This record gives sequence, structure tokens and C-alpha cells, in this order.
Amino acid sequence: MACAPWVKYCLLMILFLFSFILFYSPPSDIYGFGSFFVLQTIFSLFICIDLTQDDNKYLKVVSVDKNRGVNIPLSWVLFFGACVEFLAAFFMVLTTNAVYKRFRALQMSSSNQWKLNFIKHTFVLVTALMFVLILVYWNFSNVMDTFGGSGKMVILMMMTAIVVLSVADVMYANHFTHLITTVTDG
Repeated sequence: MACAPWVKYCLLMILFLFSFILFYSPPSDIYGFGSFFVLQTIFSLFICIDLTQDDNKYLKVVSVDKNRGVNIPLSWVLFFGACVEFLAAFFMVLTTNAVYKRFRALQMSSSNQWKLNFIKHTFVLVTALMFVLILVYWNFSNVMDTFGGSGKMVILMMMTAIVVLSVADVMYANHFTHLITTVTDG
């Protein structure tokens, strides 16, 4: 390897910051969703490629109960989060593009606006949590030795948040895909 594998994730996170800034700028929020989709695609590809090439991925597990042998591999959570967030980003790009073509802005009812803001916030939160989990993944033995039980609890909470919020993103994004049929002329 030419450099540490987490360096590309750090550079990608800097690009994500620009996308998140566009999210919260009303005239350019459509570009925020577009750039987020592109960056999420790259992020998902990086995760999938890195996880398939890592020979030690099955050693990087969080033990929930050592007596019963309940272990949760970090790679499963990262893979699940990457795929589900990619799917949610794809749905949102389709929806925002259809709404933007119709109204030249992201005009929605107040309940849909609340859901759109929720998706924006969870996109930011899940991306940040996945970034932290990637850093933990590449330095797994150091993190577990340094933090011990409290570190394991934080990692479990992050893993749970990634799974739950990713599923919520897909559910809300799926709701928004139904807007395509209600806002188009065809």
C-alpha cells in the first residue's frame, strides 16, 4: 500500500463538507443532493473495495457477549450502512431532480419539508459516524486496547445509530419517491 487506507477517507470527508454546505443553502440545495450522491457512490465503492481486500476483517469484531460468542463484525455494519445510504441518496436525487424540474426549487408541504430536513440531518450524521467507524476499523486493535469497555460501548452505539438512521433514511427517501408521481405532468 502506498499510503494508509484512511487517507482517502479523510480527503473524501473534506469533499463531503462542501456537499453538506450546499445542503443547507436554499438556492443550491439541489446541488447538495447531487454532489452528496456522487460522493456517497465513491464512499460506498471505497468501503466495499477495502472491505473485500482486507484479510483481517473477521478479526475486527465487537463482542457483545463473550460467553455466548455474540460478535458483530464492523465490516458488516460498514457494508450495510454504505449500501443503504447509497440507496437513500439515489432515491433523493431522483426525487429532488423531479421536484426541481417542475418548480425550479425544492418546494414542498411543511410535513414533507420536515422530512427533507430530517434526511439532510441524518445524511450528515450517518456519514460522520461511518467516517469515525472507518477510522476505528483501520486502527481497531489500538482503539480497543486504549478504550476497553467504554470504547466498545461507544462503538456499539455508533453501529446501532448507523443501522437505524440508514434504514430511516431509506424509508423517508422512499416516501419522497412517491412525490415524483404527484408533481409530474405525465
